[in-house]
Amino acid sequence: LDPRQRESRLMKKVDLHAIPHLVHRVEEHVVAKMRWEGCAFIRTVGTNLRMFKPALSSACVYFTRFYARNGFFDTKPTAWDDGEWHQWRQAQLPARFRDLHWRFVAIACLFIAGKVEDNPKKIYDVVIQFHKEVPKKEKLVDPELSDGHIRQLKETLFAYERLVLADLDYDMIVEAPIAFNQVAQHIKFMRMNLVAAARSQEKYTPALDEQTSLDADGLQMLRLALDFVENSLLTTLWLEYDAPTIAFGIAWLTAKFFDFAPSLEGGWWRLMNER
Repeated sequence: LDPRQRESRLMKKVDLHAIPHLVHRVEEHVVAKMRWEGCAFIRTVGTNLRMFKPALSSACVYFTRFYARNGFFDTKPTAWDDGEWHQWRQAQLPARFRDLHWRFVAIACLFIAGKVEDNPKKIYDVVIQFHKEVPKKEKLVDPELSDGHIRQLKETLFAYERLVLADLDYDMIVEAPIAFNQVAQHIKFMRMNLVAAARSQEKYTPALDEQTSLDADGLQMLRLALDFVENSLLTTLWLEYDAPTIAFGIAWLTAKFFDFAPSLEGGWWRLMNER
């Protein structure tokens, strides 16, 4: 992705802090909870559908992007006026699903991400898993999955797919999946460089193609770093920074957690730029 395109898609911290009050009109912890629930729902349904991590990661970022500009408790998208929304929902949505709902947004994000990441799932399978995972107490789905209800859910999912695509301006570029590979590469570089230095008692930076394996401590570091990546998807981090910055930051955080991150003149950003 061109750096200028990256820059245009990222938000400033001051704007992120304003989202709970200006967009959602609730406290920040409520927004964080709803974001976590949405991503957890995506992961649960996606895992049951045996979808790969890249699709789950992209879906979470889509969900976060959508709710950076729309309120979790709003009945319509922020950018739509009442008349426009009324006309669209009358034509596109079954009568029982006329108000914007975060669970449908989440499942639409997953459905889209499956296509983008070359891991598509049949809409029938998606709505079946959706029906299984939605708590019946919410009365969003019928207790029994009849043919008529399946048809309604399909129509709703297709409508929300179009809605999410339009609201995100059809910008489906997400770098989250590659962050897992970048973090693994950074951890491998840092760990094996440390081991080599300890063995030779002198500075030695192995080339990436020389780094073929990790020791037990390195594998433990890698597992923790990948957990950090997954947890980062539950936050607004992906609205503020690009994948290379997040990947290196997570690798550096992991190194500090294991208490061997060296101090760098000019800060760790210098090393990232060199890499």
